[in-house]
Amino acid sequence: MLGDVNKDSTINIQDVELILIYINDSNSIDETVSDVDQDGNVTSQDAIKILQYLISNDYINIGDSIQIANTIYMLGDINNDGEVTIEDVEAVQQYIGEVIDSINELIADVNGDGNITSDDTHTLLLYLIGNNKVSIGDYIRIDGITYLLGDANNDNEVTYADVQFIGDYIAELNNSINELVADVNRRWIN
Repeated sequence: MLGDVNKDSTINIQDVELILIYINDSNSIDETVSDVDQDGNVTSQDAIKILQYLISNDYINIGDSIQIANTIYMLGDINNDGEVTIEDVEAVQQYIGEVIDSINELIADVNGDGNITSDDTHTLLLYLIGNNKVSIGDYIRIDGITYLLGDANNDNEVTYADVQFIGDYIAELNNSINELVADVNRRWIN
């Protein structure tokens, strides 16, 4: 089975770890199942592909601790402070906006699609909302700018007018909205 590096009939975090150990120590490994992206080489990209599979199939979720090559990471904890917070959302935003030039892709690609995008920012924000770490009406600071979560029309309060503003955006009656603060359940706006 492609990706089942340790051949235990399950694709799991141990397969990721074995690829990374192989890269660092050149231990023996079955390259036919380890070269997940089938480019002829076993690299960290193969480990990332397995990790993306695990994330996208809900085997690993935001906030879960994973051990890779003797280092413990928490999915979504970009700044490695031991918890997923709004600062991690800001770090992903800074990476997307090229304010910072590197990020640990293993823990930043929280939706497992292979890219670090605003979708990861939204997924992290939804995690924070769902775990009562931030709520609609809370002020959040991202990229040095303070936002009121849920304030779609940017009038410094969350009211029915924000619902109307989102409705107008969906109906294409207005063409500008800050999705980060407006799309609080990641279902309204695409």
